[in-house]
Amino acid sequence: MKKKIVLLLLCILLTACSKTSVSYNAENINVMKDIEEKSFDFVTHSDHYLLADMSDFEVLYRHNTSDVIYPASLAKLFVLDTVLNTLDDLSGTSYIDHDEFMWLIEEDSSLAGLYVDQEYTMEDLLYALILPSGGDAALAIEDYYTRNFNVSLVDLVNERCAELGLKSSHFTNTTGLHDPDLYTCIDDIYTVVMDILTFEKGREIIGSRYHYIDSKLTVYSTTNYAGTTGMWVIGGKTGYTPESGQSIVLLYKHNYHSYLLILTNAMGGSPINREYFHYEDCFTIFDNLYYN
Repeated sequence: MKKKIVLLLLCILLTACSKTSVSYNAENINVMKDIEEKSFDFVTHSDHYLLADMSDFEVLYRHNTSDVIYPASLAKLFVLDTVLNTLDDLSGTSYIDHDEFMWLIEEDSSLAGLYVDQEYTMEDLLYALILPSGGDAALAIEDYYTRNFNVSLVDLVNERCAELGLKSSHFTNTTGLHDPDLYTCIDDIYTVVMDILTFEKGREIIGSRYHYIDSKLTVYSTTNYAGTTGMWVIGGKTGYTPESGQSIVLLYKHNYHSYLLILTNAMGGSPINREYFHYEDCFTIFDNLYYN
């Protein structure tokens, strides 16, 4: 029941967008790149951020959004967008093998908990990719393209970036694990998120709090914690590596308005030490903008 309510809210969000005078297209979405920066008048851990009102795509605050950054697992949003734009049928299956799984363990990658050599549909793999940020799901999706089409998913992601006119993004893997040649910027992340939201399945995935895969596995969104302090969270995606710091893309509602918040590179915090600076920034922004 809770899941249905969350998905309904997200559909309302996009419906509200379509009723405004601003239509969704690349020109409108990219207008914000020419808007003068407007910074928060309070301190955040993240030195790169963007806050947009989803009713008319107005960017309310933006700071250092064109700076090249390491996205960590926010890279998986680019993978989701590429899959949605290249596959009409998500019923095909793929799996992760033992060697790939062991490599992810050695790299300390985030995992969805997929079972080795077990077949999962591409739809379920996309949920496992985004909600718990599964590196195992990323490799299984990548293998699907290799096994079925003999193409590199990483190459397709870079091609998709070119199609969207993204000039500050380049990808070398699908997991977001650190690589000096894997980079993007908030302007590009914003454009990709907006493209994901044009797909019904994209809205469902990014707006889900959890997803039941089978009797052995249910995956949960890493953004659920943001909803524990009063924020009306719709969904989103988090990311972390020591090199990138903590990042988050968050869709939330307040007073019947829907917002998209992107924060990247909150340095110093670490899940290992239970220091969640990206969440602290969400709460700081929420408190200062709506309750002060």
